[in-house]
Amino acid sequence: MFRATSLFQTIQCPERGSCKRSPCLFSHDQLSLNRNKPIVDSGAVLVDLSASSPSDLSHQDSAGPSSAPKRPANVSPTGTSPPRKVLKVSDAQDTKPTPAPRKTPLKRAVNPVPAGANIGPPILRISAGASKIPVPERQKMVTRLYEEFLVLYRPLGPKGATLATEHAFAQEIEIYEKTNAKTYKNATINALVSLKKRPPPNAPSHSSVGTELQVHARAAAAKEYSALKLLPEDLTSFLLTLDEMREWGYVVEVPDDWGSGGDQVSEVGNIIKCDRCANEHTCMEDFGEEECQFHWGRPWSTKVAGKKVRTYTCCHQDYPSEGCSRGPHVFYDTDPKVLHSRHPFSSISSSTLDSTDPAAPNTYLPVVAIDCEMIYTTAGMSVARVSVVNEIGETVFDELVKPDDGVVIV
Repeated sequence: MFRATSLFQTIQCPERGSCKRSPCLFSHDQLSLNRNKPIVDSGAVLVDLSASSPSDLSHQDSAGPSSAPKRPANVSPTGTSPPRKVLKVSDAQDTKPTPAPRKTPLKRAVNPVPAGANIGPPILRISAGASKIPVPERQKMVTRLYEEFLVLYRPLGPKGATLATEHAFAQEIEIYEKTNAKTYKNATINALVSLKKRPPPNAPSHSSVGTELQVHARAAAAKEYSALKLLPEDLTSFLLTLDEMREWGYVVEVPDDWGSGGDQVSEVGNIIKCDRCANEHTCMEDFGEEECQFHWGRPWSTKVAGKKVRTYTCCHQDYPSEGCSRGPHVFYDTDPKVLHSRHPFSSISSSTLDSTDPAAPNTYLPVVAIDCEMIYTTAGMSVARVSVVNEIGETVFDELVKPDDGVVIV
């Protein structure tokens, strides 16, 4: 039997005098009607809110402190009912604000992850019947791969966590495709061992970043690239003789009537034809930004509805039309004599022209490739950067070039 708690003893019996239950769960005591009504303690006077009428309350208020009734005892006839609730109402000056409930501070993550970031161990969502390896075993191995990739990519920061997820999933797929149920686990262990031996990367493009196939493919490509060594005999058929160079306009020697050169480094104050708008203008050091209106693209011919249409590649406007861009007027020279007046040609020793000369220093490179970056200046088009690579494509020289004195970049 359950222990009686007499919870219904605080509730008046709905049938009251006509109740035939013996014993009755409800209370037949008149005091139980007012038992749940609280008593308010207003300083020294106790006011019973269970007064039957307003006149009773007014009588209690007028009685004064000396005639205040005593608080009735919380005793019920059965002795099992709970005590009545007592609320204390203090004066306005004694009122204290209720302290706000203390909130438990939220713990912030050490490395907050942006919403939607693809990090964490990959979850293999595949059908168990379509996999030759048990899915729980594959999930276990891909998690171990992720943990090892995460350790390897730790120097990469937040980017390493994303790469660890992607490469762990790709690595598991590579292992699954080349193994069976008997060799899958050993192949995964071998992949984990190789991951431990990789050097820590310092950038996502490092040679140790990627799956096994990606790392091996990158190493093979680097080996093939280094093996592509260009030898002088490979270029013999493309070399030009001095006569052929003269015929094609190369400056082989400087004529005497050209002078020492470098006597007119800039065209400031002279009339120059603009290379953009094809109009003549006066070369100035301070060009107006909107002085020249031009198309930076080239005219291009296409067929539309069987008709030939010529438009610009920059804005697709019909050719000819008003320019779509604005900027300073620019020019460049192609006459070798004028170029010599800008900056004199320099001569090289004859030993450098003949790679078979035994007196040539062994520091000379057998094959080099040179590339220059050009900019518009008041001297026309001037060199701004020179890059040189050797026979295997390695950079041996890469420097910026300062313009001559009196030359201004436009």
